[in-house]
Amino acid sequence: MKLPRPEFIVLYNGASAYPDRRTLKLSEAFEKVEGNDSVNLELAVKVFNIGKGHNKEMALRAAGRLCGVCRIGKRPASADKAGKSEYGTETRA
Repeated sequence: MKLPRPEFIVLYNGASAYPDRRTLKLSEAFEKVEGNDSVNLELAVKVFNIGKGHNKEMALRAAGRLCGVCRIGKRPASADKAGKSEYGTETRA
């Protein structure tokens, strides 16, 4: 049985400086074992910065389509009283 190829994406909108696009690998967090560089499990996650001035098109495409979203941290300063960011996406805490 063939399985569909999964794709993991994280949208970052934090206040700290972050590149426009980055790929994180689970194996980078593993303890190093001397003399053994093999990895039996790998997960790559694409991270897109959708903060002010970054990847505006990605933020607009994602608005209203996000499911399984987990929000960590404070509401961004760019959010208005209605809970919308500069791109019109919700910023509920």
